[in-house]
Amino acid sequence: GADLLCGMSNPSKPLLSVEEILDALVVTLERTKQLDTDVTLGFSTLCGQTFLAALDLLDRKKVVQVVALPSGRYFYQVKGQSANHYNCLDNYCPCLFYEHSVLKGEALACKHCLAGRIGLAMNALTVREIRDSEFGTLFSLDT
Repeated sequence: GADLLCGMSNPSKPLLSVEEILDALVVTLERTKQLDTDVTLGFSTLCGQTFLAALDLLDRKKVVQVVALPSGRYFYQVKGQSANHYNCLDNYCPCLFYEHSVLKGEALACKHCLAGRIGLAMNALTVREIRDSEFGTLFSLDT
């Protein structure tokens, strides 16, 4: 409850940052593999409409995890509304929302990063394997 967010002796001092709470929600998803009421409420509270947009991307199978072997490095390739796609890391996306809202601290994540993190935590992503030597080239091919 509220004790996670505010210290007892100093209510204005957070015990956990919102980023840490978001990470904790992802860890819970990794463990349970389901969006129960508490997790859904947590994501909705922290991310608002971005959470719903991320779920929509997952429902429509727009997110692929691209994994380089043998290193295991990965990124998410998210199909955009038109023919373009976004190559994202857990905490980076080339989309305008990320640039204009996330980097300015006005939002925790864009829908592309959030969809990737949720999908990965729930084992709900299609996986595309590539060679390590292809990682840099493919990741830099943002359109």
